[in-house]
Amino acid sequence: MDLRFLSYYYSPLKVIDMARLNHENIAKFLDYCRESDPFSRMLVFEYASNGTLYEHRTYTMGKWPNSLGSDE
Repeated sequence: MDLRFLSYYYSPLKVIDMARLNHENIAKFLDYCRESDPFSRMLVFEYASNGTLYEHRTYTMGKWPNSLGSDE
């Protein structure tokens, strides 16, 4: 994978860190997609088969308190 393209738009260290990151709870960085239009730049991550953090937080855990000290 050629990370030079990504480093043009993102901090080179962040792109390299994303490519090297390997943790069971974080989607893996797979590749990038570049179209001729400058606004058609995409980072490609593995599919989250169990849903997103937003979905789990919103739909499966119910309403979270606004703060840890909340009495609600």
